Amino acid sequence: MILLSSANAFGQPTSSGVKIVSFAAKHGYVIGTDDTELIATIQNSGPQPLSPNTIIARLYNLTGLDYSHGDTGPDLPALAPNQTVTFHYWVQPNGARSPLVTSLNLIQNGAPIQTRVLVLQHLSAAPPALPTTVPPKPLVRISHRTAYLENNRIGAVIFHTSSDVAGLSLCANANGAWRLVGTSIPLGRVLSGGVGARSWWDDFNLKRIMPFHDNKTVGLVLNGMMGLRWTADLTLTLTAGSSVISVKLILSPLEDMALEKVELLPLLAGDRSYGSTVSELVPPQALSDGLLMACRWRDITSGIIWRLPVIDSSSQSIRPSWQISLIPSPVGTDFNRLAAIATTSEDPVVINRGDPVTVSTRLFALTNAKNARSALSAFIGNPQNENTKSNKDSGSVPLQANPLRIK
Repeated sequence: MILLSSANAFGQPTSSGVKIVSFAAKHGYVIGTDDTELIATIQNSGPQPLSPNTIIARLYNLTGLDYSHGDTGPDLPALAPNQTVTFHYWVQPNGARSPLVTSLNLIQNGAPIQTRVLVLQHLSAAPPALPTTVPPKPLVRISHRTAYLENNRIGAVIFHTSSDVAGLSLCANANGAWRLVGTSIPLGRVLSGGVGARSWWDDFNLKRIMPFHDNKTVGLVLNGMMGLRWTADLTLTLTAGSSVISVKLILSPLEDMALEKVELLPLLAGDRSYGSTVSELVPPQALSDGLLMACRWRDITSGIIWRLPVIDSSSQSIRPSWQISLIPSPVGTDFNRLAAIATTSEDPVVINRGDPVTVSTRLFALTNAKNARSALSAFIGNPQNENTKSNKDSGSVPLQANPLRIK
């Protein structure tokens, strides 16, 4: 059975019941040495009120960052049960290409420190934009390790950070000109480890870009690695007249690995563009083998169709049950995060050396519809499943069958 649930991205609360709800940068990536705003939201999840000035929310920079301005260690105010408080911190990279790592620490006398580490994606300069003119037919090109993929409806720019983590800018044709509708960075990541060893997250690192094209189709193959133990090929395909970029990730371990979680193409809708303000935020739509997430700004409906991973084993039939965990947008960020993580609902699945793991998704940007529902209805048939429950509570619900009819 496939399950849909909310992800608990952060650890256990302190002894007083206080926990970190979210800790993130305002934007999906940092440019050069620009000041960067970090936003932390903390909740009293315990049954008792929290007295003021008993816990400190201390920011500690670990790598590549200096404190810019503002209080780096504010005291928590009095908090009633379930009440939250949000703090803002400002930091600045001490170099244009340095790795950036910081941490938020809840410090309380006589209690273990609750720590959340945050790695910031760092670009030495802003990623290039698509040309101002929308092409009449599909085009693909590469320039200085930056790749461009576009047709007359949708476009994408592939860029990379100073640490070679790959990212994507998604654009839509808005009245004859390109409009940035969001970013995705990193393009993929996995949680895995050696058999019997501790697991860790690895991002997709870009090594090489290869274009391909025929009369009606253009695409890119991104060769890279997930950490040191997974080879990764990411293929993006775009056809003439389509509003969809199809994406397929094929992972293969260099040694036997225990796989726990997979994430592909988190879409930060509005990042570095219109921000977090949208006219419609479409609740996640459960599909027979995946999930649809979307939002609408003005007349542009953008989103992602996320498919379940497929494991092809040479030695045995592996068909684990997958649980899709929704990753909510951090509080206060300047984007809406449309993202999900596939988790094996049993023990980690051992992937034999050389066996492929395939994950597919589709990015879309739709225009010229009166609202998100009509845009999605024309796009995939009937996206609204009245029997599908949202993930507002902490429970899980089975994904409902709703076959896709992609145009």
